[in-house]
Amino acid sequence: MLGGQVIAEIDGNNVWQRGYVYAGSNLMAVQQGGVFWMHEDPVTKSKRTTDNSGNVVSAVELDPWGADTNRSGNQAFQPKKYTSYDRDGNGTDEAMFRRYNRKNSRFDQPDPYEGSYHLTDPQTFNRYAYTKNDPVNFVDPSGLLLADLGLHTWTVTVKDGGSAIDDAYLRAIWDLYFHGGGGPIGGREPGGGGDGGGPQNTTPQRNPQCDQKVASIFGGNGAVSTASGFEPSNILNGAYRGDTTGDNGQPVYGHLGSRAMHLYGGDPPGSGTTDVYLPSGYTALYGNPQTLPEYRGGSFVAFYPSLNGLHNVSIIATHVAGFTGSSSDRNAAGSVYIGTTGGRGASPTDNPNYIHSHFELVQGRVVRGRSTTAMPHISFANAFCK
Repeated sequence: MLGGQVIAEIDGNNVWQRGYVYAGSNLMAVQQGGVFWMHEDPVTKSKRTTDNSGNVVSAVELDPWGADTNRSGNQAFQPKKYTSYDRDGNGTDEAMFRRYNRKNSRFDQPDPYEGSYHLTDPQTFNRYAYTKNDPVNFVDPSGLLLADLGLHTWTVTVKDGGSAIDDAYLRAIWDLYFHGGGGPIGGREPGGGGDGGGPQNTTPQRNPQCDQKVASIFGGNGAVSTASGFEPSNILNGAYRGDTTGDNGQPVYGHLGSRAMHLYGGDPPGSGTTDVYLPSGYTALYGNPQTLPEYRGGSFVAFYPSLNGLHNVSIIATHVAGFTGSSSDRNAAGSVYIGTTGGRGASPTDNPNYIHSHFELVQGRVVRGRSTTAMPHISFANAFCK
């Protein structure tokens, strides 16, 4: 297991039998006497497996709810029959927090989180429903039924003859839908109404106003954030470390951008420390006072039923020195003090200080001991600057 995914199978003598390659939590290839490639229908979630010559060696034909049809062949070759779920010997699909029953088109267990009820959305009252009974447009990789399924409809406002959708906005849409195998089970609809248009500029642009706004929410005096994906000018020469587009037109995920945000202190940034804060209204899930030896800071996970228009999200804060989970101190934005910046490890070669704290914003409730890599990430720019 790695990141919650099975990466290899071994027999009783510990001899390797089969390997699995993933793109996020989506199974991309199987290694067994060669490399076999996985293909999935985005509507019915049916799957094909092909060899390097494009010949189909396995087919799993399903209806949108995951029920079997009589058009499948050599299904045993594929362990994941429906979306990203592993099918067990009982014929049910493992969804991390619950088991999905394709014969009944619903989960076998109720949604464990009572806070996902929404009086304005009667579909959330059904605690066993899969993706609020809309499997064509949504997936639920974790088995947690979340609210506000609005991300499949996007409207934009055109201003000054151009589109209000920038490159970061499109990357966020891609990330919420596809990266890490996550489906848009939760979140918000950030559009404004009016006519839409395509992106006019695919070159990432630093947004000082957004960086400053996020720094004022999460930091103390003199704090600097990387909410727009760019490092400060004295760290990696101000490089963009967010998401870019590769030669094949697909997104390339960086350290920041839609995945994370750094908070720095000192003048120049990274040479000193600053106080670290979290927006109020959270439930503390857990904290670790110490992470890896090269860091002088711990980690803290906070869950928000509602945060700036988002619903059911978690913030993971790492490299926090002097961590405290019981402070009443607030900054000017009303955020709660939890410690100071403390990360020193993995320092860029041109800046050996690199003192920072690292933040991630994910959809869903983090479970201790489970990797957050496959959880849908939300960029801080889209969460706090739109």
